[in-house]
Amino acid sequence: MEQIEQAVLYALGPHVEPNLKAQANAYCEQVKNSPDGWQICLQLFMKEPKAPHDSYSHFQTAKKVIRNKAAQSVTLLFAYVYPSSWPTFFKDMMALVQTPAGTPSSEKSADFFLRLCITIDEEIARLDIPRNRDEVVRNTNIKDTMRMGDIQILASFWFELLQEFRSANPNIAQLALRNIGAYIAWMDISLVVNDQVMSALYELLGDANLRIAACECLADIISKGMLPLDKLNMIRMLNLTETLGRLDLAKFVEHVARLTNVLGIELCKIYMDNSLSSDAKAGAYALIEQTLPYMLKFLANEYDDTSTAVFAFVNDMLTIFKKQKKAMQPFTQAQQEFLGSLLSVTIMKMKYDDETDWGNEDEEPEEEALFVEMRKNLRIFTDHIAAINEELYVRYVHSVVLETLTKHKSGVKLDWREVELCLYVLYTFGEALPKAAMQFVSTEDSSVLSPLGEMVSEMVSSNISAYPHPSAALQFFENIARYYQYFEHRPDQLPQVLAAFVDTYGVHHSLKQIRSRCWYLFHRFVKSLKSKMGPYVESVLSSIGDLLSIQAEPPVETNTMDGMPIPAASTFDSQLYLFETVGMLISLDAIDVGKQTEYLKIVLEPLVEGIQKSMSQAYNPEDELFLLQLHHYIMAMGSVAKGFPTVPKESAATQPWVIVFKQATEIILNVLQTFNRFEVIRDAARFSFARFITCLGSEVLPYLPTLINSLLTECQVTELVDFLPFIGLAAHKFKPMIYNVMDELLLPLVKRVFDFLNATPSGTDEALLLVELRKSYLNFLMSLFNANLEGVLVSERNIGHLNTILQTVLHFSKDNNDPTIQKMAFGVFLKMVYAWCTTEQQPGVSGFDQFVYNELIPTTFAVPMNAAFNVADGQSLLVFGEMTSIQKVVCSKQGNQFIEYMNNVFFPSIQCPRETAERYCQAVQQYDVKEFKKYFQEPVVYRSSRGGSISGMCRNSKLSAANAFIAGLSLDSAFCLASADIEMGIFCAAADPKAAGVEEVVCVADPKGEGCAPKADGVLLGWPNTDGLTVLFAPKADGCPNADPVAPKLEVAPKLGALPNPDGFPNAFAEPREEVAPKVAPEAPKLDGCPKVLPADRADGFPNAGADAPKLDVCPKVLEPPRLDVAPKAGADAPILEGFPKADVVEPNADVCPNALGFPNADV
Repeated sequence: MEQIEQAVLYALGPHVEPNLKAQANAYCEQVKNSPDGWQICLQLFMKEPKAPHDSYSHFQTAKKVIRNKAAQSVTLLFAYVYPSSWPTFFKDMMALVQTPAGTPSSEKSADFFLRLCITIDEEIARLDIPRNRDEVVRNTNIKDTMRMGDIQILASFWFELLQEFRSANPNIAQLALRNIGAYIAWMDISLVVNDQVMSALYELLGDANLRIAACECLADIISKGMLPLDKLNMIRMLNLTETLGRLDLAKFVEHVARLTNVLGIELCKIYMDNSLSSDAKAGAYALIEQTLPYMLKFLANEYDDTSTAVFAFVNDMLTIFKKQKKAMQPFTQAQQEFLGSLLSVTIMKMKYDDETDWGNEDEEPEEEALFVEMRKNLRIFTDHIAAINEELYVRYVHSVVLETLTKHKSGVKLDWREVELCLYVLYTFGEALPKAAMQFVSTEDSSVLSPLGEMVSEMVSSNISAYPHPSAALQFFENIARYYQYFEHRPDQLPQVLAAFVDTYGVHHSLKQIRSRCWYLFHRFVKSLKSKMGPYVESVLSSIGDLLSIQAEPPVETNTMDGMPIPAASTFDSQLYLFETVGMLISLDAIDVGKQTEYLKIVLEPLVEGIQKSMSQAYNPEDELFLLQLHHYIMAMGSVAKGFPTVPKESAATQPWVIVFKQATEIILNVLQTFNRFEVIRDAARFSFARFITCLGSEVLPYLPTLINSLLTECQVTELVDFLPFIGLAAHKFKPMIYNVMDELLLPLVKRVFDFLNATPSGTDEALLLVELRKSYLNFLMSLFNANLEGVLVSERNIGHLNTILQTVLHFSKDNNDPTIQKMAFGVFLKMVYAWCTTEQQPGVSGFDQFVYNELIPTTFAVPMNAAFNVADGQSLLVFGEMTSIQKVVCSKQGNQFIEYMNNVFFPSIQCPRETAERYCQAVQQYDVKEFKKYFQEPVVYRSSRGGSISGMCRNSKLSAANAFIAGLSLDSAFCLASADIEMGIFCAAADPKAAGVEEVVCVADPKGEGCAPKADGVLLGWPNTDGLTVLFAPKADGCPNADPVAPKLEVAPKLGALPNPDGFPNAFAEPREEVAPKVAPEAPKLDGCPKVLPADRADGFPNAGADAPKLDVCPKVLEPPRLDVAPKAGADAPILEGFPKADVVEPNADVCPNALGFPNADV
């Protein structure tokens, strides 16, 4: 033992040499694997005295864990041996605790026993632990057995231990209460709810050591699942509302709040149960009303944990009131008063705690997050109250807001928490009421303000934005941005609000977080009221001019609000809103064009000078702010342009300020050409030019070739994903005007795309980026057609590369793993077919018709036949629509040429019957797009329902001749097989395998054997027991039905439907029978009159059997109820068949079944 102890010390020691530690670990593993190792370790564990390193303090820390683990170990043993092998388990365990009369019980034994009972409940009764079916059956059996006697003994013993240790050892008494609370969910309620136990529980509510445990135990008792009326009677008997009033809540108020919450929830459930009589409902509601004062008391508690403890009760009460309103039942005076009290308490609870200091760096961010979450839930309550009684909500919020604002206006010194709450409640007012109630003036007299209008007016006139706390200023401007429509009715107050915005409490606030948010809110406000901003442009521009200075900051800084690092760029991102706002103000129609040019120069010249200054300096790679500063200058220019109005399509801007922007584009291109190897510069240039396109129109066209070439040469895949939509935007904007530019840039652009698409992704993120690139590429091609620029694809410069583009789109169209991309690819093809197919009136693109017939049309047939194509998926259904549209459009444009090709080339190539081909040609000509899609879809749906393989299509004897071509099903053929040499992936052969070009045949039951079943590229469709090789239909070849000499001759052929009997199969039914021939297994029991089947542990694979089914000597194992639909079919008059169960007396997993009449639940 000393050697083991020493080895453990070496193995766990932090400063032991590696070699010695490895030897110690090896020795420990040797002991663990030895037969008697556990005995030696047990002796070491029980040794007294303990080793010096096993100090008392360490043991004190670990002993609870050890006790719990010991209990869990015994619990696992219990689950296997009770009740079958150890029916006296509980009595034997209780004997360890019990002592001679008059002597106290063993504390250690009692502690262990109670922990053991808790872990047993967790093992067999916890509903939040997922369990398999066997465990559920086992646990049910254990609980049923315990209810027959042991649970009564346990309940009595727990109560005895509770009484014995309530003073001597409260910890053990707490464990006893935990057991009562845990087991009450599934044991007889009378074992606990009786005078003896309940009197003790009520006494313990006054015990400082046990009142929390007693409170939780009572909550568990109330939560027990019971019939509503029984639960109501129990709650009446417990008389908890009276008990709550007598409790000293100072020390365990949160737990009493939870008890109140459980009581309230259960009473609400009872009240909302429609099966109860009106008297019972009235009784339940009377108890609810007795509980409501406690709910309000706990909701208003200063501690948030106590308040949140009753949230569920509050929610249920509001649900009752909403249902009552929906049923148009009037509210009583008591209910109205309660709603008013609840609204008051809820809103007051939204106020920050007195200990909270908003924006304090030392404040814990977790506490702030918890408060925000609680506020969100409280807002839900106020919204519900507003929906229940809008008048009450409006009246109360109106009074709270106006009272606070009036106090501030009159000079009363207010705490910042009151001010913030007032403004916050006004903000939430706009979400609580429906839009119809969001009126700022009276509908009858526009000169009279509504309650909301009065609150906004008072907020503006009270100068509350100047309150010396950042929370007030921030919430004020949030409200102004939300209620901007008020100023459409009262524009006279706009100057006051704009002055507040540009003051030190708004966009010039000393706190960066407040300042940055105000920049965005100011942008929203100006954008919403652009038409009214004309008179204030000059004063606003002069007030915010100092904020337009740009200074790049290091990439990461610390957020003073929560101490977490944030990107410094977020500050500049907010500053960009200011530049856009300036652009909006300058471009207002109310401003003289000369003034517009002057203002624009004032804004852009510092940016241009900053770029020129930076460009005059030598680039220093160690200066991380150099490129960032250039990036900021360029982004700011683009943001100013974003504020300008959009020039109509195919037009040029003619205003005098155009020259200012053109100078900006030239200097940006200069920066891009110099530093285009840096992504940060490329991103900024692309952003700005996207904005210049909208405001300059065709004036920007001469700059695009330089821009695009500079971006393309160095761009990465992430940039290309964004760059392709930019080109699409330019195509849409300028259409024919950009033709020459697109014609010149198409090949470099497409080549860059191909370079990335042909690369192998290095990881998941890159693979996802390539998927996005495919989408962008296809969208780009689509944008060319939408802009009537498809000519660039077939221009003299680019026509030689058209086939490469076609093949990439074709590749994407075949990808059944991504229906979104697949639809986009077929959508591009549809545009091409419309534009380029030859017609009598217009010659098409050279070689395109050949591509359509050789590649595109066969693909529209092959894709839906692929097993991976899921026609039930919504996206795949859209793909299907594009494919059928292509067929219809080609037919409509080329008429007889298309029909002749389908009849004389395509359908014969897949061995499709002439009659079937002709019916398709009639459908594609006569049906409209919707009808033709439905026609074409039927066999695809059938193929999907048969398991997603082409073999299911070929077996469909019910398909009409008109649809059979898709399945490759020829009524004159005996089999179909897949061939990799056929592009379609579908091939139908004649009766003789040699006629199909099949040179190699294999035995059905032995893929490596000899014989007669045709082999096609190693894949045989439809026959069972070929280790992955199957054949759809047996050909009309001599000797084919018996592929394996040891297998019995098959009396019933695989399902052939209406096909003629193939040679060698005596029974080919006219109506569909079993899908496949019975499975063969040499070890299967012999069944008289039937071929061999799988072993007895499988119930599938039986052939069809009628009422004259033979007697079966052995019953297959019943898998699990209700899996009885796999037995052979038999009627009620079937003879007694040994071994098959009667349907309603099945025992699960029975290996041997009782004799019964008939076969249950059989189907063909």
